[in-house]
Amino acid sequence: MKLHKLNRNFTWCKSTPPFEIITEEQSNAYNELGGFVLQGAFSKGEIAELTEVLDPLELASNELLRQMQDKRLNIARADEIVFRPHVVSADTRVKKICLSSCTSETLSRFGWFETAALLGSDSV
Repeated sequence: MKLHKLNRNFTWCKSTPPFEIITEEQSNAYNELGGFVLQGAFSKGEIAELTEVLDPLELASNELLRQMQDKRLNIARADEIVFRPHVVSADTRVKKICLSSCTSETLSRFGWFETAALLGSDSV
């Protein structure tokens, strides 16, 4: 694979057993494709709550992108792909859901400590 000129120091870290939440098949998908769907990670209520909080934030971010030259900021593009940094600090409900045992365990198992650190030091 040819790396981007600014991406010379990146090293992919494969997930390795033991697995407590995911299957070996999911681990392989993460290693080969960069992700997988974790069925049942969120309840219907949590999804509804997250949607209620996150949709207006995405709408606001998208509106900001629409006002920018070329309707983009870095890789974020209006009406295509929107990023909202530090969303866990936007609402206590988001932080609570992100700190649920499944999500916290999944973050720590995959080594996503930077993400977990945004949630607070007690999250991992």
